[in-house]
Amino acid sequence: MRLLHVTTKMQRNTSIIQLMFQCRSYDQFEAYLKSGDKILDIGCGSGRDSRYFLSRGYDVVPVDGSMELCLLAGNYIGMDVRNITYEELDYNNKFDAVWSCASFNFI
Repeated sequence: MRLLHVTTKMQRNTSIIQLMFQCRSYDQFEAYLKSGDKILDIGCGSGRDSRYFLSRGYDVVPVDGSMELCLLAGNYIGMDVRNITYEELDYNNKFDAVWSCASFNFI
């Protein structure tokens, strides 16, 4: 029972540290943006970051190479997520900013 408690506490602390880092990353990124800017969220995964940016009033275009994650993210953020890989990106000068949180690790 003690091991479970320690593991759970470690997971909670790790989540808090990740959240603190993520908030700092958002702040640094948003320092370059203005309200309503258009953001391409490459490799949006679960949609966590897209949802955050949408809540802040940005125009977000989420994309992911995994159809399963596109469906998951679409349900989470309430909008369609384009299923496209990095190699298939076909946007040209359409965004004010590009966000890619840890997704380039998987190329």
